[in-house]
Order: sequence, then structure tokens, then C-alpha cells
Amino acid sequence: MVTGGTGRVGAYAVQLGVWGGARVIATCGSDAHCAEARELGAAVALNYKEPGLKERILDAAGGPVDRIVEVAFGSNTDLLPDILKPNGTVATYASDAVPEPSFPFNKWMGGNVNIRMFTIYQLDRLTQDEVLQTVSPLMSPDTLVHRIGERFQFEDMVKAHEAVEAGEVHGVAQVVVGKALEHQ
Repeated sequence: MVTGGTGRVGAYAVQLGVWGGARVIATCGSDAHCAEARELGAAVALNYKEPGLKERILDAAGGPVDRIVEVAFGSNTDLLPDILKPNGTVATYASDAVPEPSFPFNKWMGGNVNIRMFTIYQLDRLTQDEVLQTVSPLMSPDTLVHRIGERFQFEDMVKAHEAVEAGEVHGVAQVVVGKALEHQ
């Protein structure tokens, strides 16, 4: 399962999950984003703003899920152990809305789950190299969908970061070096 299935990271997580052979369930914040997640390959896309999310996930998966890629860990600490199989894994890379989450320890411990806090910058060099060797060939336009929301010249890097942080870019902010921007 991928939460935030059409976010900058979530959209790639959906596609990489499908590439790896998974049946991907994505959660999204609107019906339009659910349609987009299905276009990216999600077998099922659920609007998390609609009631009964837990039941809808369990129904779509036929029970608890094996793995979760989580964009909003702090907001979902109560839900996740209810939808994750025993010995399952949550890989989380963000908790922006709730940066200091309350954690229901006993609820999580009962499932003997693995919680993996993740940032690529803290992986050891060998693992980073393995990830890059696996993912780099997939970056061609023929393999994955790259949803470029806006393009910026290298000199406008600060504007690119500000636009992303302000939530003004749906998809990725592409920073172009040199004159390539003029030709796109």
C-alpha cells in the first residue's frame, strides 16, 4: 500500500511497486487523484477523505497488507497497525502534519511489525549505489511516468524549492541546467 499515491514520492512508489510485481493499493486525497493513481498502475485507489478507510483498505486487499509506504506517519499511527499483517513493514519518509506523533505502542507491538524510518541520505554508500544502479535505468520516459509539474532554470533553484514547499507544484519540480528549458 502507498499513502499519498500521487505525491512526488508516492507516484514513483506506486510505479516501482507495480514494476516489482506488487498489487498496489494507493490512498489519495481526491477522486481525481485516485484516477491518476490508477493511471500510474495502482490496482485500487481509495480517497482517504471518505469514511471507512480502514474497512475499504482491508476489503481491497482481502485482509491486512504486507508493506506500507507511508507519507503521513504521525497522522496514521492509529490506523496502520490495523491494516498491516503481522511481521509486516512500514517504510516512512515523512510526518509533516504531525512531526512528533503519539505512538500507541501496545497496538503496534502485537503485530511484531517493522517500522523503517527512511531517508536515502542516511543509507550507507554501498546501499545508495545499489539503489541508484537499480532505479537509474527506470528513469527513462519509456519506463516510468515523470509528472513534471513545473520546470525551473538552475538559477531559480530557490524558487523551485519554495514552490514545492508551498504545495504549488503537482508532480515534480524539474530543475534544468543550461539552455534545455528553452527547447521543452
